[in-house]
Amino acid sequence: MGRMGPPLIIRYLSLATRIGDIWLASTPRGVFRVHFGNLDVESLEDCFQGLNSVRFERGGMIVEEAARQILRYLEGKLRKFSVKLDLA
Repeated sequence: MGRMGPPLIIRYLSLATRIGDIWLASTPRGVFRVHFGNLDVESLEDCFQGLNSVRFERGGMIVEEAARQILRYLEGKLRKFSVKLDLA
């Protein structure tokens, strides 16, 4: 059965770091996926196969803040993350 109502917007971005590529994805509630290595948008879309009203958009406040925090962590400037998570 598909999802009804307004579309669920999944925001994503890829981040090149000294330890390799990191893909981040979020819903409006927070980050729900962190993937190390190669990934493409089609693979992310496969996670939502069968659901209606899901839209994928690059960038967004939550994934961009998560990316900033990851980079600061890798630079040794951050020890604790404060970005919201979607654990649902």
